[in-house]
Amino acid sequence: MNLYNIPAYYPFLDTLALGLLNQVDDDTDALSDIKILLPTRRACRNLTNAFLRMSKGKALILPQMSPIGDLDADELDIMLSGLSQNTNAALDIPKALSPLKRNLLLAAQIRKVPQFSGYMTQSVKLAIALGQLMDQIYNENLDLKDLHKLVPEDFATHWQITIKFLEIISLTWPDILKSHNAIDAADRRNKILLSQSKLWQQNPPKEKIIAAGITGTVPAVAELLKTISKLPNAEIILPSYDENLDDESWNALTESHPQHAFKMLFQKLGIDREQI
Repeated sequence: MNLYNIPAYYPFLDTLALGLLNQVDDDTDALSDIKILLPTRRACRNLTNAFLRMSKGKALILPQMSPIGDLDADELDIMLSGLSQNTNAALDIPKALSPLKRNLLLAAQIRKVPQFSGYMTQSVKLAIALGQLMDQIYNENLDLKDLHKLVPEDFATHWQITIKFLEIISLTWPDILKSHNAIDAADRRNKILLSQSKLWQQNPPKEKIIAAGITGTVPAVAELLKTISKLPNAEIILPSYDENLDDESWNALTESHPQHAFKMLFQKLGIDREQI
């Protein structure tokens, strides 16, 4: 298992770029045989700039770079196009609703609830907030249908109004998605990442895979990292893991601590932190 760490006192992307350039030495064309997974599109752009800085402007064929934290529809389609024909389930993943269309559809449903049947502008604001909650639910790999369990029936009336509001996504929203033959973007991202994970388990990629700067706080991403950790030609490079944290402090980490994400990731990967 190849897991590495770039400590916080080093610039992450510059250090990553310089390390890869040193690995390929004069054979910079070898960079094109590397696929780097990064957390965001911005990280991909910044790593491109880091390669330019570290190579002092030398012409390079850069590695393939893919963001897995905020893939848009086109990028998801590109990733999906690389899946094996044996993964038929992945190829049947519906398209995602555009953010605008989702907000308008949610706003229309919100206006049907008496307590929220005000101006359209207010409904759209509530729709945006509701959409953010839905994305968080997908990120945590939870089910929209379980939202009614959040608040018992004997709680205060205003909580019951909240549950009535949330029923829009727990009861109504799945049927709306089905009628449009679509799913939410975050849900689609999760499904494609899990399909990618299964593909690599069945058919390990020939090119070198590097997951860099990703902590795996989203379960679907953590599952992909677990697969990558077992590939024969792959590396996971962590961002700013504190190697000097003593055992007592490590064991006492809570969710509010920035190092807690690493603790959860190591448990998912089944490793001890001394292996980094």
